[in-house]
Amino acid sequence: MIAMASRDGVVLWQRETGERIAWLNAMNHIQSARFSPDSRLLLATDGQGVRLWTLQPSLAVSPWADLTGHSGAVRCATFSPCGTYVASASDDCTIRIWSTGSGQSAVQYLDAHEMAVSSVAVTPDTNFIFSGSADHSVRVWNARTGEATLPPLRGHTDRVTSVSASLDGHLVASASWDTTVRLWDAHSGAAVGEPMKGHTDWVNAVSFSGDSRWLASAPEDGTVRMWDIATQQPLAVGPLRCTGAVFSVVFSPDNELIAAGGDGGRIYLWRADTGEQVCEPSRRAAHLFPCVLAEWQESRIWWQ
Repeated sequence: MIAMASRDGVVLWQRETGERIAWLNAMNHIQSARFSPDSRLLLATDGQGVRLWTLQPSLAVSPWADLTGHSGAVRCATFSPCGTYVASASDDCTIRIWSTGSGQSAVQYLDAHEMAVSSVAVTPDTNFIFSGSADHSVRVWNARTGEATLPPLRGHTDRVTSVSASLDGHLVASASWDTTVRLWDAHSGAAVGEPMKGHTDWVNAVSFSGDSRWLASAPEDGTVRMWDIATQQPLAVGPLRCTGAVFSVVFSPDNELIAAGGDGGRIYLWRADTGEQVCEPSRRAAHLFPCVLAEWQESRIWWQ
């Protein structure tokens, strides 16, 4: 399946045929949508909160629950790699951790930042949470105790829009409206190298490759870039061109493909080693909200 965030719901499509399977309605201006690791749950965020659907056994009658408690717009939410909890980031300056069990209640509340929290990521071992904020900082949290493990990581000069944890757990990457991408040591909080520069406009998203060797960034200027983590220089492949702003980017687990979601609901797909476009940009529906995320699971493509 492919899940796409739209202005008034989540559209589920059959990836091979492009046929619409279901419409999960009742939310407005959805900003992100994400499958659980086992694909049985789907969460979406809008200006009011988080909604969690149970997709099994029938998509047509998927029951849902609202995770309420934030007092501001929810900008981002993600499952832990084990799928047992959800972390959400909000304009109310907090992060909330929710159980995905039958109770679906908030189990942890983090008074996280001085300004709106833009993004949140969970480490592969589920022990730590990274967050990025409009206060220009990145923070690291103990997922079990809710305590900050390091002082705020500072260096960006504008809103931090996206954070990503490397799969080996050693690094955290951050993207910012200051047009740069930065790397941080996940354990010490020290900046790793210099800011990675090359974009000419806000950077909206950043994502590690599965082997933690590369990093991809998605900006407003429509040029997806891939970076070598060892040298912190752009790869010879690229920049990969898109029509308009890009809001999300992700590698496939085997690192063979890179995908991006952009303005107008367009989806782009390239070979990571050559930059060759695999297919023409897909635009499933004219009403799609621009915030389109992408993710692979079990060697199948899931667009979120």
